[in-house]
Amino acid sequence: MMNEATIRAELVAGLDQFFYFEEEVPGKHMNTGEPVRADLIAYPRASLVSIGFLDRPFPVETKVIDWNDVESGRLYKAFWQAHTYSESIFNSPRFGEIQPLYAALYVTPRPFPLPEDHRQIQSRRWDILLELGVYANVGHFRFRDTEDWGLYFGQGSYFHARRGISALPRGLNAHVGSRGIKYEK
Repeated sequence: MMNEATIRAELVAGLDQFFYFEEEVPGKHMNTGEPVRADLIAYPRASLVSIGFLDRPFPVETKVIDWNDVESGRLYKAFWQAHTYSESIFNSPRFGEIQPLYAALYVTPRPFPLPEDHRQIQSRRWDILLELGVYANVGHFRFRDTEDWGLYFGQGSYFHARRGISALPRGLNAHVGSRGIKYEK
């Protein structure tokens, strides 16, 4: 049976050559002081940084989604949890204090084909969340294998294993109100 520990282990094993990972990292929300705990903190290895990947760690929320359950709120909760991570400070024993620019989601892949009535509902919900993620500083991993994975913001690629950094990378802007503030290296 698929559970969060299983998909987390799948992501860590598949991307270990590209990222250092730390699990269950404590932190606090910057505005409320409420405690948070990131499923993972991913820190890009030098091989990624050398080809343009931003040299900053970021939290990852992993979640098992039942794509056939159109009534479940797990998809929204996972997105909101990742957004909360993007507004938090983490205390990593390995990486020190981390104030991420963005967070990422990794959820169970959508099965294909979904039943027709579920496909329209769930796919539309997911697409809306992905586009909101651009403004909420939440990206998502797509992972098939070590040669076919990427980090995306909305429908646009920030990085893909085969293509590298996108010519028009999305996701590195801090969005406050309706203004996007460009991150400068």
